[in-house]
Order: sequence, then structure tokens, then C-alpha cells
Amino acid sequence: MSDIVISGYLGYKNSGDEALLWVLLESIRENFPDKSVTVLSAKPAETASHYGVRAIGRFNAPAIIFEFLRSDTLIFGGGSLLQDLTSRRSLYYYLWVLNTADRCGMKTIMLANGIGPLLREGSRRMTAKAIRRVDALTLRDEKSLLLLREIGVSRPDAIVTADPAFLLTKYTAPKTSRLPYSFGIKPGEHYVVVSIRTQRGVSSRLEHELPDMCDYIFERYGLKTLFVPMQYEKDISIIRRVASRMKHPFAIWDCPFTASDVASVLGGAVFTISMRLHMLIYAATLGVPSVAISCDSKIDALMDEAGQPFVMPAGKFTVDDIAPILDRLMSHRNEYSQALLKFSSAMARRAEMNTAALGKLLG
Repeated sequence: MSDIVISGYLGYKNSGDEALLWVLLESIRENFPDKSVTVLSAKPAETASHYGVRAIGRFNAPAIIFEFLRSDTLIFGGGSLLQDLTSRRSLYYYLWVLNTADRCGMKTIMLANGIGPLLREGSRRMTAKAIRRVDALTLRDEKSLLLLREIGVSRPDAIVTADPAFLLTKYTAPKTSRLPYSFGIKPGEHYVVVSIRTQRGVSSRLEHELPDMCDYIFERYGLKTLFVPMQYEKDISIIRRVASRMKHPFAIWDCPFTASDVASVLGGAVFTISMRLHMLIYAATLGVPSVAISCDSKIDALMDEAGQPFVMPAGKFTVDDIAPILDRLMSHRNEYSQALLKFSSAMARRAEMNTAALGKLLG
């Protein structure tokens, strides 16, 4: 039996989602030290060992129902769990979690959720029905709040907070790190962190254009490329294909890492190039400017809110496109860095509102 059960995209070695879990657990330990926690995970043994919590299989329905019947509160999120762009199967799973918790008499908080896309009418109808029944709701962006209204959900208690990842440096302060040396970055060598992913319809463009882009960065600015696979199993193959086409030296972070490791390595980067939202958030918290390769509206929204104009559409960019962008970034790097620190500080304060909402529900 646990006081709290956490459900999310956990146990898949996705650095972004695992960092969210880390921040959430640290926040619970700091603010609600008497509460016990169970996590639903794809790899429960690994999750239990790494985080020091109880964990059960996220697809073990009998065990989940048994746990829900004995537990008090479900924390659902964060992240964009309720969406049907990835697959309807994923949406149905998360709706099952919410509906089962409700039937088992649990209190439920959707914490820092991003809602959508919801492309199908049936998805919208089922999602709206489930959200109406949760006890508390915080959203990570205004777009999600607008989508709730669009699908007919009226929740005056819903508040827009921020992604808990903005609290990463509060709980995992970056430290001087020799980690980059393990991947082929020499002492004193400056580098740019690149985080890419396989994406239907744009991967061939990445493989064709990104090697030239990274070579240009080396030739123009003397910056070596350090590739970081935020979700190893999904990212490493395209990273290796891109790297194999480069003329100049590169490095690949080809081993497991923690949120603290990412913060330490990012802190030494001149800038980042990323397709992944949480890499962009991590960089912002450290004042490291980013160029976003965008295939998702939430990336565009983050960059716009952060005042960072360096966004390239994933399926259309070329080296000629990025040259003036990089010149502008490098010419005003300190100004953009200070703006990012100010922005991420404000977002961290908003992210703390998630803890307040949870505390109100827990009583």
C-alpha cells in the first residue's frame, strides 16, 4: 500500500520523462516526507533500484488494480500523455489508468499535463469524459487549456503552471564534470550539444543536412559536436548515421546517464541544437542558448515564450538557413543567455505551483 501512485511514460529510459520523475520524487520527499510512493513503470525493478521507491509493471493490470484499491492518490503525469498522435493505443492505456483510479476511489491529480493533439472525435470525447472526473488539474501550457475548452471541458479550477523540468537545477545542481572527456571531448575543447530523434517524414532530411551543419559549426566556430541521445534506443541509430557522414571530429554520449549528468555536460556547452523539448528546457535552466529543430508545436511555443528566435522546421532546413541564425546567436550569446536565466527562473516559480496543487489535494 502507498499513499501516492505515479503514472507516466516511465521505465523507457527517456531522459526527459525520467527527469520529471526525479524532480517529482524529490519534491514529494522535501514537502511531504511522510508519504510513501509507488511508480508504474515499464521496468519496475530498474525504477525501484534507481529511485528508491516501490514500483510495479505499468501493464500489469491485476497488480495496478490491487494497488489502486489500497492507495489514496494518483499523480498522473507530467508530460503529454493524453494524445492520439503517437497512437490510439497509448491514449487508451492512459485513459484506462485514469478511469480505473476513479473506480477504485482514488483522488487523482493531473500534474503539469500537456493535452493533445487529439485528432479523432472519439479521442476527444473519451478524454473530455475522463478529465471531468479528476479531482485536481494543472497544465503546463495555455494551448492545453484552450484545447480543453475546445473539447467541452469546463474546469474553473484548472491552472496553467509549467513543466517540472524547470526545477531540474534545484534538485540536481550542475557540477564541474569530466564526463565530456570520456566521449572524446578534450580538456579545454569547446563543444555544441546536439539532440535529435527519428521522426517520420523528416529523418532523411536530417541525415542529409545535419552532417554538413555540424561540419559548418566546426569550421566556422571551432565547436566540436557532442551528440546526446535523450532516449537511447530511439535516438542512437539516427545519431550514428548522421555522425558517420561528418568530415570533422565528433563525440557521442554512448552510455547511460542521469539528469545530473545531463545538467553537468550541458553547462559546458556553447549552445545546443535539439529536436527534444526537455533538452531545450534543460538548456534554458542553465542559460545555454538553443537552436530548435521543430517538428512539434510545443517546441515552437517554448522557444517563442523564452524569447529565443532560433527555430528551424524539421523537414525544410539547410546549412544556408542556419548560417545567419548561428551568426546572430553567437554575436549575442551573452544577452540570450541572461534572458534564458530570467525566463527559466520565472518558469521554475510557476512549476512550484504544481507542488502547491498537490499539497492541497493531499490535505
